[in-house]
Amino acid sequence: MRTRTVPAVALALVCLLLGACASPQEARPILERSVVESIPAASPASEIEFFDALAVRPLVCHDDALQSVLLLKGSASANDYPARVKHAQELGLLDSGFDRPAREAATIGDVSKLLVRATDDPATIGRLSQDRAVSRLVTRGWLPTQARSFQGLTGAQMVTLITAAGDQLASLPRAEPAQTAPAAASSEEPVARPRPEPLPVVAVEPERPVVAKPIEPSVAVPTPPAPSTTWLPGKPIKRPRS
Repeated sequence: MRTRTVPAVALALVCLLLGACASPQEARPILERSVVESIPAASPASEIEFFDALAVRPLVCHDDALQSVLLLKGSASANDYPARVKHAQELGLLDSGFDRPAREAATIGDVSKLLVRATDDPATIGRLSQDRAVSRLVTRGWLPTQARSFQGLTGAQMVTLITAAGDQLASLPRAEPAQTAPAAASSEEPVARPRPEPLPVVAVEPERPVVAKPIEPSVAVPTPPAPSTTWLPGKPIKRPRS
């Protein structure tokens, strides 16, 4: 009887300890409230207010990350998180099976996939994992070399990434308007038009010499400093369950 009870109790203790050790590694922080819930960014003024409020957040949740990328793409703000997820899936920014909670803390990998899909040609993306997306942003200089897909990021880091992505989209060549096709030649005979009468000859006065005015010394205008793109340290999130 003892030989059967001891292994069973030991096995139960091992499972209990393993579960206690594994659960903190799988859990992510949950924010009390997202920025977009307070500032829906329905106008240009509220968009600035949204990013100003996001820049001071210690962590970025999925709802705010999604709203940031939708604003980057110039899409209209949806009313709630499910509508934003659906709209992002229609734009090809999210996978069809995306089901992360709105206020759950997003990772660098989550945001990197959104930004790569928002800025790159869909034909060049292929099967995109979070690690590959992070590697692309590291190559562009948007992320530091020590960035990992399972780490969290601050609001200031999210705003820095959105700024870098916006600069890339602004540098892309715009599509030129389509040229109208030349009119087809008419098969009708040309209509004879009267020749215009010659214009009377008018005496032209000689040009007067132009006196150049002295050039006033220009005042040097100080160049404004370039915006800082320093990567701020974020609070790392433990590796989520794969």
